[in-house]
Amino acid sequence: MGKTLAMHDLLQDMGREIVRQESPEDPSKRSRLWFHKDVRYVLEENVGTNKIQGILIDLPEGNKMRLSFKAFKKMKRLRLLMVNPNARFSGRLDFLPNELRLLDWHECPLESLSSIFHVENLTALRMPRSHLKGLEGIENFQSMTIMDFSYCEFLKIFPDVSRIPNLVDLRLDGCTNLVEIHHSVGFLDKLVSLSLGECYNLSNIPRSLKLKSLKYLFVEGCSRLNYFPGMLLLPSLHASKDLFACGDLMWIIASNFEKF
Repeated sequence: MGKTLAMHDLLQDMGREIVRQESPEDPSKRSRLWFHKDVRYVLEENVGTNKIQGILIDLPEGNKMRLSFKAFKKMKRLRLLMVNPNARFSGRLDFLPNELRLLDWHECPLESLSSIFHVENLTALRMPRSHLKGLEGIENFQSMTIMDFSYCEFLKIFPDVSRIPNLVDLRLDGCTNLVEIHHSVGFLDKLVSLSLGECYNLSNIPRSLKLKSLKYLFVEGCSRLNYFPGMLLLPSLHASKDLFACGDLMWIIASNFEKF
């Protein structure tokens, strides 16, 4: 939302060396794994332990890894899992640790979220450019604050999120086949950022947006959007500068005001 946190390379290297010293010879006994050779060893040999709390699966270009989801069964304390598009998993996803807080999986091949419903403590779910066709059961993630389903071209409907009251950031931009957003999105009191840009087929949004915390609204390219709720219900949007590149939205608002 316009803010970036950067870290100096030397500080990053120092932190990584501290983690490596937790177990210089055995990466399975370290709290965090990021080096692709260590990650490959732990996951392919299925030697994960309760020591591991975070994994970044980021392989060199052209280097692919086929893994079994069973590799995570021994990692009961895993809290962070980031997967880049090079990783390929075999078999059914039947286990992710319940302690998982962040799942960041670009181009995820899953077509539904049914296999991760049991991960009740997730607070951030980032799955841009995934193969998801539906989000049924998403209401199980009641601790969620961040959802990113941007550029998921197979999504058509965004479902009921009334049981996820702490949602702060919702990203659906680039979902070119999205046609409808459930009315519950309009009542998320803590929602700060809502991204709908380039949802070219979106025509049905909540008739009422009572989003008292909303500051950032992105709707550029929503060419089929023929209705937009009155801006008086969005007190956090102090000026049009908060609406980044919203030519379409400005036209819709102007058209609506002309009717009164």
